[in-house]
Formats: sequence, structure tokens, C-alpha cells
Amino acid sequence: RIAGLSVKKTKLIVNGSTLDDTQTCNDINNGATVLVFVCAATPSPRPLPSDDPTKDLLDDDAATTKVLNTRLARCRFQWQRDLAKFLRAKCNWPDQAVLVLFDIPPKMYAFFILWCLGSNFASKWGIGPLYLITTGFALIFMNLGSRQDGEQSAYSVFNEGFRELPGTMNAGIVDQNIRHENVIR
Repeated sequence: RIAGLSVKKTKLIVNGSTLDDTQTCNDINNGATVLVFVCAATPSPRPLPSDDPTKDLLDDDAATTKVLNTRLARCRFQWQRDLAKFLRAKCNWPDQAVLVLFDIPPKMYAFFILWCLGSNFASKWGIGPLYLITTGFALIFMNLGSRQDGEQSAYSVFNEGFRELPGTMNAGIVDQNIRHENVIR
């Protein structure tokens, strides 16, 4: 054993040649280049899939059903629980689809319905492409966020006096470094 590693699982390469099992570490000269390779342990065999392909699916469904039941128990409104039961029992919706349905907040459904109504009116008036482009710009501007007072933007053109963030690399800094000028910002 060398440093807690089994010799069977390690290979030593000294100056480009593999060290035999008969050689000892004392045979290595001072200043020699030594590479140590640790062989990975063989992975434990994976369980073979069962002959019944639906068995694995049932296990996944059981886990998904447990997650869905836990989330439904936390629902504030009875109508949500009733809707989930209806979709699962009468409409045969998979549990994953019901989970996705309840993961989306109701406000987003309202926005989607309003957007669909707006697209219907835009289509009737012949301004459908304009509506889509305007929707794209609205999504971009709604997701821009805002900076705190004193916080700098990553883009220097938006900062006061076009100041760059510390550590920013640009062509001027590279040029000064090549000319061996000290650049401290």
C-alpha cells in the first residue's frame, strides 16, 4: 500500500516507463518525473430491467402521484383539488400533466387568455405581425430588471462617464500590457 492506495489499483510511470510490481519506490531517482494513475473501481452491476416494461413506469408513476398528492394537500382552494381529481379520473390525464398545470400561477393563465384575445383582434384588423413583434419587445422590456443606486452595469456605455467594471479586459488594456506599461485601475 502506498499512501493509503492499493497497489493493485495504481500505476506508477517513472520517466515514461511503467514501474513494475517488483520495483520499490526506493528505485526512483531524485528529480525523476513520476506520474501516478489511479484505476477506477469497476462499477457495481446495474439491476437488469424487469421483463415487464410497465413495472418501471409504475414505480415512476407512484413517485409522481405521491408528489402530486402532497401538492394538492397544500392547495388553498377546494376547486383546485376537485379539478385535479376530475382531470385524473374522468379525463385520464397523466399525473405529470396535472403537476405542470398546477405549477403555472393563475396570473399567467389570465395573461395568456388576454394575449390570445388580443391576437384574435389583431388578426381581424390585419396587424398580426405587428402584434407579435410588439409582444416580443414587451417581453424583453418586462424582463430587463433594474439596478440599485450606485450599482454599475456590465456594459460601460450605460455607466456614468463610460466607466468599466474592475478587471474588464479591452483592447486598450491589452495594448498597454504589451507595451509593458503599468495599468492599474
